[in-house]
Amino acid sequence: MTRNKLPGELRLDYLRAAIHASNRDEIGLTPRQKIIARVLTRLCTDVQRRCFCAYYGQEMGVQEIANAMHVNQSSVSRNISSARRKINTVLDLVSDREETK
Repeated sequence: MTRNKLPGELRLDYLRAAIHASNRDEIGLTPRQKIIARVLTRLCTDVQRRCFCAYYGQEMGVQEIANAMHVNQSSVSRNISSARRKINTVLDLVSDREETK
């Protein structure tokens, strides 16, 4: 899923969380943005976090990230997708937990 196809609210959450994950701070984040930032810093690999943060936080293109990291585009895409899957899994778990309260 490309940046532009994400719902506006989720795109903003990804953007803010990616910026804060790069800085490793959570000041001013919503609870959902904090979860996203924590997944990026605690559950994602360094490469996944860097690709995700460059794509969503710095709004770089996949080719631009690939060039900067000296890897191919498919590697960047896979790492962004892996980070997004981890984030969505945790958000789903948190949502399920909230529903059972």
